[in-house]
Amino acid sequence: MRILAIGDSLTAGYCLPPPFKPWAPVLSNLLPGKPKVDHIGCSGWTTSQLVAAADSASVHDVCGEEWPGARHKLGNAKYDVGIIMGGTNDLAYGVTAKDIVANLAQLHQMCWDAGAVKTVLLSIPPSAGSENPAHGAANDALRAWADAQGASKVLFVDSSSLVPFARPSPLWMMDGLHMTAEGYTQFGTRLADAIAGFVAPGSGS
Repeated sequence: MRILAIGDSLTAGYCLPPPFKPWAPVLSNLLPGKPKVDHIGCSGWTTSQLVAAADSASVHDVCGEEWPGARHKLGNAKYDVGIIMGGTNDLAYGVTAKDIVANLAQLHQMCWDAGAVKTVLLSIPPSAGSENPAHGAANDALRAWADAQGASKVLFVDSSSLVPFARPSPLWMMDGLHMTAEGYTQFGTRLADAIAGFVAPGSGS
């Protein structure tokens, strides 16, 4: 089984000091069968940027890291499951919940079109700005969209249940936005537990 995670800096595992600590390898180690888990984590990018660059062979994020576009990556390897998490940067720019959902839905569709039989939708993670009503509204809309796709096709996971936000905390950087290396490890560990049954070969449709 192969899994592709698509997102922004929180999927890249951005933390200081470097190196980054992505949670994708944690999933690979903990999920049954130790599937290959690749990731695309474009730091600083909005969901619309992820969609716009989907067919690009090579793009660079705000940290100068190089990534393939999502659809390009999906077309060069057979992935069984996609994991999508985005929207944090959208909220900073005032993007509406409707547009965030529409963009993330396109990324899920890319996974399905490329042969993935199911996808996981992670809510926009908590942060120092989580009390902004737009954050809750966007996550409510994302959950509703996931529910509409059917439980065998899309699993919605509440990111705040994986690494609850607190400051100060050894799990969160002082910027109130990114996790620490320890936080990303916990994120991946708890995510593995949350999705193990859903992604198991033969489960669902």
